[in-house]
Amino acid sequence: MSELTSLPDFKHDSPKTLIEKFYKNSGCKVVVLDDDPTGTQTVFNVSCLTTWDEEAIQNEFINPEPLFYILTNSRSLSSVDAYSINKLIGERIAGISVKCLKKYILISRSDSTLRGHFPVEIDALRKGLGAPDLPCLLAPAFFPGGRITVNDKHYVKDGKDYIEADKTEFAADPYFGYHNSNLKLWVEEKSSGKVRAGDVAGLSLETIRNEGYEGVKQFFNTLKPGQYAVINAYCQEDLDIVSHAFWLSINDGKSYLIRSAASIVASLMGLPKHLYLSGKELTVNPDKYPDAEKNGGLMILGSYVEKSTRQLHYLINELEKNNRRFVHLELNAGSLIGSGHAEKIISDLSIKADQGLASGKAVLLTTSRDLIRGKNSSEDLQINKTVADALISVVKGINRVPRFFIAKGGITSSTMATECLRIKRAFVLGQAMAGVPVWKCGPESKFPGLPYVIFPGNVGEDSALYELLKDLIP
Repeated sequence: MSELTSLPDFKHDSPKTLIEKFYKNSGCKVVVLDDDPTGTQTVFNVSCLTTWDEEAIQNEFINPEPLFYILTNSRSLSSVDAYSINKLIGERIAGISVKCLKKYILISRSDSTLRGHFPVEIDALRKGLGAPDLPCLLAPAFFPGGRITVNDKHYVKDGKDYIEADKTEFAADPYFGYHNSNLKLWVEEKSSGKVRAGDVAGLSLETIRNEGYEGVKQFFNTLKPGQYAVINAYCQEDLDIVSHAFWLSINDGKSYLIRSAASIVASLMGLPKHLYLSGKELTVNPDKYPDAEKNGGLMILGSYVEKSTRQLHYLINELEKNNRRFVHLELNAGSLIGSGHAEKIISDLSIKADQGLASGKAVLLTTSRDLIRGKNSSEDLQINKTVADALISVVKGINRVPRFFIAKGGITSSTMATECLRIKRAFVLGQAMAGVPVWKCGPESKFPGLPYVIFPGNVGEDSALYELLKDLIP
């Protein structure tokens, strides 16, 4: 596409050390509300809460670290529940900010392929914060996953090529589908026409690269109360310049909400590139869990997107071809729904998983690949919840400590974290590979200190799961 090959050159840059200086000068606490756990895929050495009670949030405001995450898992909820949770968290953050005399920046992190409760969550946050006129910056670029925004259009990399987001499988999502890759039109579509495309501002790459942070800051100054603004970005350096201008604007007394994917967080915090974690760092500490060293590892896959299915098939084929020790257990959604035998199905899978782990085999526990649909979106969500709850029950029934623990899919990884591992506060260690975050389970969890690998459903080439697991499965 010509518009992706004729980009302006950079005439300015914004070093990360300079960005760090300005965000520190702001004195702000940066709070990221994550609608599934994969949003920590560009950060390291930060905490992530899975609860939002006032004490937990206040403790993070008191903590000297400038950034923390709150996992809401709202993408798995109805729009009504998503609104309620975001409004409540907004109210609590606003109150705690006053109590702690600490300013804040709030980021609503969502999917880089444009799925999620938009603009519902932004409406809820504006209401909860008591700030209905906050402009909102839209920054869905996520470079490790091949998601860019150019000329206000959002693109997703497929193999070697970029395709417009509305031409991807993600645009046909049964819960969050859309028809526009032009983000101005997308805002109009998702808001049911309440916000017109012509009223959405756009920060161009020409402004970012030709005018640098001063031009971007001037753009921010032109935003009207409550206005949405598309942030174009082809690479991390674009967002570095945007972040430089952002902090200058904040230090001048401006305020904004951000609706974004993961990449802008790294730029806002001036984070350097971080080495991927080694295979050893993804497994249990043998000093803490000496018996688990001989156990197999556990991988849970609940994501139903086509990319995850291709990755699973590739993984199984390669493991079989290379005579790796594993067992594949499938939770069949069709057998589960309305069969009357759900308890036995769940119990049998838990027993087989324990047996596999005890024998030193990796256990691949997956949901069946066929997506079962209801008569409407409410029934779809209920079916999805039934299968998710069954998967949780299977994992809860596993007694052995796995040598490693990987969850594939955003909603799946969230429920595994909160329901099965019982994490309330995790520590983000870094990434296992591009776009794949790793948490360290907190002391309150089922397996304190266990590295927990969170593999997004929409990230990676077909070989990605195998590349991650090939050195972990003997």
